[in-house]
Amino acid sequence: MKHIHKRYFKNYLIAPKQQILFGFFIFIFVLIAIGTFSLLLINKIRQLRDTRQFAEPDIDIELVFFIMQYFILTSLVLGVFIFGMNILLTHRIFGSLYAIEKYFKDATEGNVKPSISIRKHDMTHSLVETINRYIEHQRNKNEEEKNER
Repeated sequence: MKHIHKRYFKNYLIAPKQQILFGFFIFIFVLIAIGTFSLLLINKIRQLRDTRQFAEPDIDIELVFFIMQYFILTSLVLGVFIFGMNILLTHRIFGSLYAIEKYFKDATEGNVKPSISIRKHDMTHSLVETINRYIEHQRNKNEEEKNER
């Protein structure tokens, strides 16, 4: 029988505190960046108004409010999108870090496994491969020392 893996949000949170905190910082950065851009744009509109390039002051105020609403909405949508992408990317990083941590915890308790295995799509394959080569090297070294005795 084939196992069906349901993709729930909680399944992507391997290290929830770190992943959500990192996502929150990215979200705040996006809000600050787009907010700064909005303020610069509003300042430019005020400069245009002061040089009398706008015929009616009412249009200027409506335009400023429209631009502010547009950038606030854009920053929120973009922030939520980037937060979601952050969860997916950190899932691929923290998953393999969790596997490495679990391997060494098990090894200190005497449950030594032959190697560390991670998912196919995790982003730290080179690190895990290096650690696995080191584990194999130490295992061979220990076996040689046992054989010499």
